[in-house]
Amino acid sequence: MKNIVTLFTFLTVLLFTGACRNHKTKETVVEKKAVEVAIQNQSNTYELKPIAINGDTLHYVDIGKGEPVVFVHGSIGDYRAWQNQIDTFASKYRVIAYSRRYAWPNAQPLSDTLDYSAGQHAKDLAQLLKKLDLGSAHLVGHSWGGYTVLKTAIDHPELVLSMVLGEPAVAPLMAGSKEGDSLISDINNTVILPATKFFAQQQKDSAVATFVAGVMGSKDFYSKVPQEIRNQWLQNTTESEGGFISKNNWTPISTNEVKQLNAPTLLIKGEHSPRFFGKIIDTLVTLLPNNELKILPKASHGLQVENPEEFNTIVFNFLAKN
Repeated sequence: MKNIVTLFTFLTVLLFTGACRNHKTKETVVEKKAVEVAIQNQSNTYELKPIAINGDTLHYVDIGKGEPVVFVHGSIGDYRAWQNQIDTFASKYRVIAYSRRYAWPNAQPLSDTLDYSAGQHAKDLAQLLKKLDLGSAHLVGHSWGGYTVLKTAIDHPELVLSMVLGEPAVAPLMAGSKEGDSLISDINNTVILPATKFFAQQQKDSAVATFVAGVMGSKDFYSKVPQEIRNQWLQNTTESEGGFISKNNWTPISTNEVKQLNAPTLLIKGEHSPRFFGKIIDTLVTLLPNNELKILPKASHGLQVENPEEFNTIVFNFLAKN
């Protein structure tokens, strides 16, 4: 259990934490102004809309017409994680891509009293669907966003037309098996603990590089990504930092709850992803009653960012049937 708690403090928020800073729960005037300027200076042409959700303000893109498709990003990310999907899917669907609580350009308070768990994000997603009057929607989630989608489907099946789960970080589902426990222990010892030391020493780049190596299964992945991507990661560390100081970061999901889900579900795993994520997907294959599995070639855990063309084709074909 200790390994699971440690893992979810870090990994299931996509393994990116920062050193603890002074805790705060309110934005300053300067921070609010910075958010306004950031929105005005965004590099794309999408109109970001604000919406009040469960006591916070989230920002989202809403374009296209047709059945709604809602994209839910992973941690150290925001709505821009779907920049290769938004226009493509808007040609046939109404596309909603939003920045989850604590993600840029939303408020990013840090406190050990706040909830950074997938359970909180699932509550936000359900409220978003209701406030936008979408009825039921196709939900596409990656990593921590996939965890959020799965929890939303469990709590509000009436809101879900179908699910696309890209390597959701639902490690509790594989805990208790010999292989699952071994994978959790290994990533804790070889990735999480070393990266934690780097953060404690204020060596943030080294810490993030260590985490990326573990998630992507490539020691030099971090050094090869464009600086723009690294900058986006650095704009979105609050959720991970919050997960580090939170005592209840992970949200339990039982195998019986998953077995009760009837929504058509597409499971996607990368051809080169670490076994840790593959084991979670394999577990979901045995639990979900209405699922299909696709292996995304030429990709690791980055999925839609690493191979957007084939990712889009796979998801388009799935949505066409459901």
